[in-house]
Amino acid sequence: MMRKITCTLAGALSLLLGVVTGSVGAQAAEVAQPEGYPSKPINIVIPFRAGGGSDILARVIVSMDNEYFKTNMIPVIKPGASGTVGTDYVAQSKPDGYTLLLGAPHMITVFPQVPGKKVNYDPLKMVPVSLLNASNSVCLTPKKRPWSNWKEFVAYGKKNPGKLSYGSSGAWGITHVRTAAIFRKLGIDAVHVPYSGGNEMTQAVMRGEVDFAMGSPSHALAVYRTGEAQVLAMMMGKHKDVPEIPSFEELGIDIRMPTWRGVFAPPGTPPEIVAWLDQQFGKLVKNKVFKRFMSKLGEDIVYKTAPEFKAMIVKETKDYRDVIESIAAMEKKK
Repeated sequence: MMRKITCTLAGALSLLLGVVTGSVGAQAAEVAQPEGYPSKPINIVIPFRAGGGSDILARVIVSMDNEYFKTNMIPVIKPGASGTVGTDYVAQSKPDGYTLLLGAPHMITVFPQVPGKKVNYDPLKMVPVSLLNASNSVCLTPKKRPWSNWKEFVAYGKKNPGKLSYGSSGAWGITHVRTAAIFRKLGIDAVHVPYSGGNEMTQAVMRGEVDFAMGSPSHALAVYRTGEAQVLAMMMGKHKDVPEIPSFEELGIDIRMPTWRGVFAPPGTPPEIVAWLDQQFGKLVKNKVFKRFMSKLGEDIVYKTAPEFKAMIVKETKDYRDVIESIAAMEKKK
């Protein structure tokens, strides 16, 4: 469930998607495979650049496609505008079950609500198929900086307004909104530097181009383990592989804004196809190989059925609206 967000800035910054990580919901009665479907490969569109968390998840799914979907799944990279280019492509595709979107908050519940931004699709008309995972967020910073922990980082930011920079995977995407929300809550004035994806953002931190970024565990923990960057904190709770890294809860920061990933179909996709795909994704996330792969990436499996996913989207849309309006209002004051 999502905690209700009030219209005050403090309330707007306390966004929490309540999920049980690593758990899989109970399946309903077996759904029959639709007659004649699928009869050809299914395109699964990744609306971000190759190498990011969505691309990695898509390729895990593709590696098991025939076992669960009785055909090949073809990953199609269509990045741009915080994921909205690829989303629009899927929204305009024929609703026959052969074009799916691996979506995230960026293009469904965040970017379409940003003041002054327009998208060519109605995010609430996209058809939720299954929620697959929800990621923790890792506070990443370059090695050679005048801080070595979260407390020192915050102190530096407060003493040096406007000197800190932070990267994101795209303007007004979830990494932008999330980091801006955190800094405003902490009273830190920092410069936003957008990149074209999570991989590019992480590399920018490694090169020292920006001072801070909130990355996915699959990227951030990898460069932390190799010593190429520092990790200061984990947003959604401690990670079992890096118990030395404090969580936001331990640091007294009341903000939870996870990055989820789920499958969507174009508006008008037949319910029987959606129900069957949902069922098959529900089976896939129980697969031991899938679980092991996701665990290795530091990603949590969080499965929700199509109706549950739809209800979550409706609720999150409302909650993010309050957060975005608060941030936009502060941007105008600058």
